Amino acid sequence: MLALASAARPAVSVSLPGDPARPAIRYTLTPRPPSGADGAAPSTRVEIVIGGNRAGVPVHLAMPVWTPGEYRLQNHARYVRGLRVTSGGAALAVSHPASSVWVTTPPDEAPIVASYDLPNTPPGIFTENVDVRSRTAFYNGSATFLYVVNRTAEPVELTVRKPEGWQDVLAPLDRTDDGVFTAPDYDALVDAPILIGDRVERRLTLAGRDYTIAYYGNHRGADYSAGASLLRSVAEAATEYMGGAPYERYVLFLDMDGRGGGLEHANAARIAVPKGAWGESTARFVAHEFFHLWNVKRIRPVCLGPFDYSRGPETPNLWFCEGVTEYVAGALALRAGLEGEAHRLDGLSQSIAAWSRTSWRRRVTADAASRKIWSGDWGSSYGGVSIYLSGEMIGLCLDLRLLHVTGGRAGLREVLRDMMARYAPPKPGYGDDGIRDAVMRAGGPEMGPFYDRLCRTMQELPIKECLGYVGLTLDAGGGLVIAPGDSSATRSLRRVWLYGK
Repeated sequence: MLALASAARPAVSVSLPGDPARPAIRYTLTPRPPSGADGAAPSTRVEIVIGGNRAGVPVHLAMPVWTPGEYRLQNHARYVRGLRVTSGGAALAVSHPASSVWVTTPPDEAPIVASYDLPNTPPGIFTENVDVRSRTAFYNGSATFLYVVNRTAEPVELTVRKPEGWQDVLAPLDRTDDGVFTAPDYDALVDAPILIGDRVERRLTLAGRDYTIAYYGNHRGADYSAGASLLRSVAEAATEYMGGAPYERYVLFLDMDGRGGGLEHANAARIAVPKGAWGESTARFVAHEFFHLWNVKRIRPVCLGPFDYSRGPETPNLWFCEGVTEYVAGALALRAGLEGEAHRLDGLSQSIAAWSRTSWRRRVTADAASRKIWSGDWGSSYGGVSIYLSGEMIGLCLDLRLLHVTGGRAGLREVLRDMMARYAPPKPGYGDDGIRDAVMRAGGPEMGPFYDRLCRTMQELPIKECLGYVGLTLDAGGGLVIAPGDSSATRSLRRVWLYGK
């Protein structure tokens, strides 16, 4: 989160003695691929030089217990091996008072050096964590880098020592002339995936923004041109939808035949894709992760940046972060020409049918499911209520009702644009009522109670009523069809809903 974290809190600049131009906290990352000669398993060495210390004042090091975007506890610290801290080459005593925290006390103001090893670690639901292979290494920063407690706002530096003969490093971070990466703070460092080694890249430029698509993993024989074409279409549709792009560069990491799903970052995404699967389902997948560049990474609840890595943040609005993103992803795929109108309507009808089968929707609100996600099912639902599905259905109702009450002048797009202007960095994120307030600004006071009904009560969602605003209804089989009495007014509004015009 290069722009997000640095803008959300004041920058702190602490430099090493005698080297005022460099950050006081400097990381070195060294992958160690598996060795067939001696049977050594893959591993990674991480070293952290920490300056700006005070004699006799303890330094607390910690590992995140979660990864932003994965709403469940993973406790990455359990994989840290052989943590050692030195000062001037002499070992310092290190205590381990909590599962994710280590403490040492510098004897003077000189920099200290912390080092530790990591094995390959299990993937999360949505991404690999530490994954070193024979010719590549991929890192999710939250699973890789310890942080200095109370100093995550400081600038950091990263040096990557790639194995001999490997392809160079790819990461959405600023890079100096001598190959060292810099980040404005720890949040930005860990929100930048790192790929080293074998891959095929495709690059493009759109409206002054640079895009890189990196194919790795089992990528041989993949259709390398397909990813660039798909990303171009999604980026153009999303930028038009939001009225501009909030980033200078974007990297799409495609782990061909990889594990996990997809995880968004402030200037990137990592997606596991079956080789050759560039169909309509992949288009929606890419559009979802891409639209997170706005929704979640910049339009975000206050608790989602700067981050507290010691516990899972609680917000009632994850249904908006994930489910509305999924709803918009469908709209973008249609507007980008990556799926047809029939496919879009069929996808919505399937979601409506799935929602109608969810009995827990009458026992758990979308707000409650969002708040309690940490004790729920696989970071995507609580009590049987999915934040993805509930948010998609709420997004549908909000969009259609807003278009109806404003005569097509404002819908969910205008709500998102308004929130982008009000809450994106350098401004703080939105509070619990931030979405509700934006909806009322777009559609008037009457939208407040309507919003409450959708996400704060267990009343049935008025899906059929809202579909009627654009001349649609559900047939006996649950499919979306043109309603009897469809008029020029509903046809006009339907076009605005589907295509924005």
